Amino acid sequence: MKPVLIYFAAALAEIVGCFAFWAWFRLDKSV
Repeated sequence: MKPVLIYFAAALAEIVGCFAFWAWFRLDKSV
């Protein structure tokens, strides 16, 4: 596995994780 691919996968996972937490927090606050 290429280091660049690993870095890209890690960055994508972090972005998705942060967005998921933000969306859950917003939904929890709105309800």
